[in-house]
Amino acid sequence: MPIPVLDGTALETLLTAAVAAPSIHNTQPWRFRLDPRHQVLKVHGTAERSLPLADPEGRARHLSVGAALFNLRVVATHWDRQPRVRLLPAPAEPDLPATVHLTGSPDPDHCRRGDTRTCTRPSRDATPAACRSPADPCRRRS
Repeated sequence: MPIPVLDGTALETLLTAAVAAPSIHNTQPWRFRLDPRHQVLKVHGTAERSLPLADPEGRARHLSVGAALFNLRVVATHWDRQPRVRLLPAPAEPDLPATVHLTGSPDPDHCRRGDTRTCTRPSRDATPAACRSPADPCRRRS
């Protein structure tokens, strides 16, 4: 069975969650590239957004990229996709710390069932964080 295509709304929601991650001095040192044929998101670290005085060895930049990758995985999992992460997939490309292959079918009913798997803190709003995104299709149905 072929993997369902990652549509624009799902991609926007995944990337909205990813770029909401904390980063060193809010530099957002990442860039994402989509390979639509293989359903792979390439997560690049960007040297031009590094802070050589505050982070001379790039440790905080790597942690920032990891936080963005984590957020992307959480939202993908919430949508019943199985994100397969490959760390350092191309040793010749040091600015490519990870690729994420999205498998599985998205669940269009995840908000209607009241699924709160991604919520880690109590909130006044029972809607999962992934469903509060303006790009989430559940928000548009309401």
